[in-house]
Amino acid sequence: MQAGSAGAGGTGGQGGTGGLGGAGGSGATDFDPGGRDIGFGGNGGRGGNGGNGGPGGNGQPGEAQAVRLASGSALATSITNFNLSAQPIITVADISCTGTNVNFATSDAAPHNWNFGAGADPANSTTSPQNVQYSTTGRKTITYDDYVYTDFWNILISNAAPTITASATSICVGGSLTFTTNLTGINYQWQVATDAAF
Repeated sequence: MQAGSAGAGGTGGQGGTGGLGGAGGSGATDFDPGGRDIGFGGNGGRGGNGGNGGPGGNGQPGEAQAVRLASGSALATSITNFNLSAQPIITVADISCTGTNVNFATSDAAPHNWNFGAGADPANSTTSPQNVQYSTTGRKTITYDDYVYTDFWNILISNAAPTITASATSICVGGSLTFTTNLTGINYQWQVATDAAF
């Protein structure tokens, strides 16, 4: 993309206040100890204040750099085919788990064509509101009529049943075995049944 024009420098700041004047000089001393002179001279007046400092200099002009595309598609300088006022208001239930109903709805009750993205069941619908369940995690791009909403909803948590593997299928009283799972987590809580059928 073409570099823009550099911005102008800022205006300099105001000058500082001048310093205080110096103290007045001392008066004359008594030149005639015998007391024949009329009196002592008065102290000199205080010196005047220093002048204000000059204004600060203007700031340096800004610097403009061209944007260079390293990879991917060419950068768009404008979007002229997006009708913001025609966009529907889409509300979605605050649910981000697989296998759980996520409710999509709009304020427009007329039939519209939905596509709810990868892993959605149902994948398509013409009704609103519509409950959808996702079988996969990740960001979902949906379409509503001719409008495409990229990464509109994010399914973060998988509710799939875990796979649990034991290090042995039978053990003797007092023996031990190890259970492992395919789920990734920080903390795990295991509950082992103690009934006879187990």
